[in-house]
Amino acid sequence: MEQQISPAVMALINVTLVFVVLFFIALLIQLIYVLVGRQGTGRAASPQEVKPAGSQPVAGTSEAAGRSEAPKVAAVCAAIAAYMNSRGFRIVGIRRPSSQAQSLWLQAARLENVTATITRSKLDNGR
Repeated sequence: MEQQISPAVMALINVTLVFVVLFFIALLIQLIYVLVGRQGTGRAASPQEVKPAGSQPVAGTSEAAGRSEAPKVAAVCAAIAAYMNSRGFRIVGIRRPSSQAQSLWLQAARLENVTATITRSKLDNGR
């Protein structure tokens, strides 16, 4: 009769094999990282690139509402621009949602799109 391997030894061999394969995958990832280099390294916006908040009117607002909301909109735009600066994006305009009532389906779709975009950007940045 042939000798059988005990289940504990078989489990130990299988776990060891899994970790060895994972180790080689990690080495392969590091090798690719070294060969290709890190692309899209982020950098902070330099002071020359920052423009004053009141330099351009906010699109889609009346003059009175634009004056009261302009600092808030400028702060949000500056934060978004600083966050996305390393990827080459820029803010080209701001629109208010239409005054008509929007369906819940449309609101849910927009929320899903924004959430997916944020999640993808965090995964791309390794956060």
